[in-house]
Amino acid sequence: MSNTLKIILLLTAKLLFSQTGDISIVTPKKLDTIISQKIIIDRVNFNKKTYTIQIYYGNFDEASSTLKEFEERFPKIKAEILFETPNYKVRVGRFKSESDASKTLEKLNFFYKDAFILKI
Repeated sequence: MSNTLKIILLLTAKLLFSQTGDISIVTPKKLDTIISQKIIIDRVNFNKKTYTIQIYYGNFDEASSTLKEFEERFPKIKAEILFETPNYKVRVGRFKSESDASKTLEKLNFFYKDAFILKI
């Protein structure tokens, strides 16, 4: 084959098998709305600071008895058990400011010496 024919075949193959064009991605309006709402919610949650007090960290039996004891002593303060492998945590209260959490912690320190404040 002559060189001219090889060049023509090479250029023709390039034109036949090359990909050109613009790509446009169209998303449904509902998806755009959901994404916008998610961004707003995330911003609000990022700016919202809440505090809690952890009074126990350890095995399930002790966590359960600590929770029951706490609920009997302080029935107006919400308490819960959380699991974080391999231990359980007892956290109490939801406070909007660290000073509110500190005031409650002072009351709890008499019964729970290892209690501390967490920002969540």
